[in-house]
Amino acid sequence: MRKTASIFFVFLFFYASAQNLDETEQKISAMPETSQTLYLKARNYFLQALEKENSVDAQSVIFLFAQKYQDTIRVLYPNEQVLFNFWSGNYNDMLKAISAYGLSGYYSLFFEWIDFRYLDVFYKTEILDFFCNHQLELYKRLGAEKLNQADADFLYLFLTFQLKSSRCQSKDVDNFKSMEAVNQYLAKYPASPYNKFLREQLSPEYVASPFGFGAWTLSGWGDYRKDYDDYFSYGGIFGFGMDLEWGRMKTYYNFFAGWGKTKKELTDKDLVWEKG
Repeated sequence: MRKTASIFFVFLFFYASAQNLDETEQKISAMPETSQTLYLKARNYFLQALEKENSVDAQSVIFLFAQKYQDTIRVLYPNEQVLFNFWSGNYNDMLKAISAYGLSGYYSLFFEWIDFRYLDVFYKTEILDFFCNHQLELYKRLGAEKLNQADADFLYLFLTFQLKSSRCQSKDVDNFKSMEAVNQYLAKYPASPYNKFLREQLSPEYVASPFGFGAWTLSGWGDYRKDYDDYFSYGGIFGFGMDLEWGRMKTYYNFFAGWGKTKKELTDKDLVWEKG
């Protein structure tokens, strides 16, 4: 009889626990959508469209978030956006926008890249993994286009740069040297409309300054949060600095300080704050 009672209570316990978990799941499901949940769902839908090779559905995700949310929720990182344009064969729009680099209306973020070497948490995305695992298809799609040689060579260079900056692994990408590739392109096509973009974005040239001078100022005002309301009334920061350059030598002179008013005296970690 005791064994029967024990088994009964065990089943009752598991039944109650399962019911409680179901209620918790329902409450979670009933939570309102946030920008973060929309972002994650959109990226998941986008990836599924890529895996089905449905560029139209993938592009509709970008259009939806651009129109409905005015780009306040960006579905793709910049280099994911560029690689997707190679995947969908959107070469003409890319070339037009890059040839207009530096002019008003140029959307720089569209062709920007991100260096993820120090931010692995952002680099290791499933969308980037998809493009990295389909490098051959990206090159094949580009090679099948009827483009003039200057455009084709530029897009090949640009694609390889994007794959390398996204840390994709392959023999061609690993051996790619952007500065050499850009210099070869500039020498071969001196009148190319993409040269300004290449010089300033992919392979900037740094020249030592014979003489340079710079200065900065800093000021700010702050009110303390509720936790410290009994101790502080207000505070702020100010500062200034300057730097001098000669050749490749650069010197800095900086000064900044904080100020504020306290309501009472307090001591924290051997640091004494006097009232006022």
